[in-house]
Amino acid sequence: MMKRSLFLLVITTVISCTKKEVANSENLIQAIQNFNTAFENGDVDKLDKMITNNYIHTNGSWKAFGKEDWLGYMSKRRTRLDSGELRIGKYQMNDLNIEMYGTAAVVTGKITIEGIENGESFSRDIRISNFWVFRNGRWKRAGFHDTRIE
Repeated sequence: MMKRSLFLLVITTVISCTKKEVANSENLIQAIQNFNTAFENGDVDKLDKMITNNYIHTNGSWKAFGKEDWLGYMSKRRTRLDSGELRIGKYQMNDLNIEMYGTAAVVTGKITIEGIENGESFSRDIRISNFWVFRNGRWKRAGFHDTRIE
């Protein structure tokens, strides 16, 4: 019985260690959904793990900046969410388009955000472009740009 249990343990370990995730649009969509949920909720620790070390963030308001500055912004946003100064009622991505380039992808879409900021209701539509890379069996966001739709 001991030999059979040990044999099954070895086989199970070999199978689980050799199973590799592959870059595909299905697991990228799941990564995007997880990212959007973490962003909506202000989960800075999760977002930190979901972006590359050389992450570049650009938008219509500021000059491009990197991971450390973006996570700093996210920490401030988390504080505003916790205090109730910022409340998100809706955070939804539509018009999702993915162009795969092997272990990289360009993602475009439209994000609708509704909520209350400093006691005032707001609604924004934003057109986004993201660059994602597949590393060590996981998708990570490497670049971001958005433009507000008027």
